[in-house]
Amino acid sequence: MRFDVMGGAAVSDETWAGPSLERIDQWESAFSERAARAKSLAECTSRLSATAGDADRLAEVTVGPNVQTTDLWLDEEIRRRLASATARRDAHEALVRQSVRLAAETVGADGETGQAALAGLNGRLGFGENPP
Repeated sequence: MRFDVMGGAAVSDETWAGPSLERIDQWESAFSERAARAKSLAECTSRLSATAGDADRLAEVTVGPNVQTTDLWLDEEIRRRLASATARRDAHEALVRQSVRLAAETVGADGETGQAALAGLNGRLGFGENPP
C-alpha cells in the first residue's frame, strides 16, 4: 500500500502503475507502428526508378534509387550533333588563338586595344571571362 499525498487515502501500487504502464504500452505501440511504416517506405523507395528523355528524343536515361544510371539510350543523330558541337568549339578556340597571335603582332595582346578586341571576340563566342 502507498499513501496518496493529494487525497490522503491509501492506494495500491497497481492503481499508480496502471496508467503509467498503459502510457508506456501506447508509446511502444506507436513507435512500433512508425518503425514499420519507415521500413515499408525504405523497401518501396529501394525499388524506385525514373526514366526521362530530351525534347528531341535523342537520348533517354533511367536512374535507380541511389541516383545511379541503370539504362542509357542514345539515338544515332546524337553522335552527329556531338561531333558538330565539338568541331564548332574547336574552331572557336582556334579563332581565339589566331586572334591573340594577330593582336600580339599588331597592337599588343596585353594593351588596351588588344584586350578590347579579344574581349569582344570572346564575348561573341560565349567564352566571356574564361577564354580558351
